[in-house]
Amino acid sequence: MRFGAVITVAAFAAACSTVFRQPQVRLEGVSLSGIGLRGATLVARLHIDNPNSFDLESRSMSYRLDLQDPDSAGHWLRLAEDTIEQKIEVDANSANVVEIPIDFSYAELGPAVRSLLSRGTFGYRVSGRINVARPISRSVGYQRSGRVTLEGVS
Repeated sequence: MRFGAVITVAAFAAACSTVFRQPQVRLEGVSLSGIGLRGATLVARLHIDNPNSFDLESRSMSYRLDLQDPDSAGHWLRLAEDTIEQKIEVDANSANVVEIPIDFSYAELGPAVRSLLSRGTFGYRVSGRINVARPISRSVGYQRSGRVTLEGVS
């Protein structure tokens, strides 16, 4: 009987030691990777930090890229939105940088180009979710806002 109680306590202690801690996701940067006749592709670099003592795996993630409306400071215009089926692995107590391609058409850039030409700047906002599949199914959000100027991205 005592042996069974010891095993139960040991199993409970082991289960408590593997508590899931939320991975940290932040946007490291955005760069232009391709230009075509009708549109272009940006590459967003996401830094994913896994504070857990076990590996994480994701099979999909979503993103949304909005541009600030130059005529209305509180209004955002959607430039691109998609879900990408891509396997992402982050080792235990480690970090990984994932590159996400974001395709958009030039027609959708009209307000941003107008703002850049008239004011020298425009605002952007990137957000989305990474869907962790292993070891626990969970969705982790990320978001970053900044400004694009004639000198670059901040």
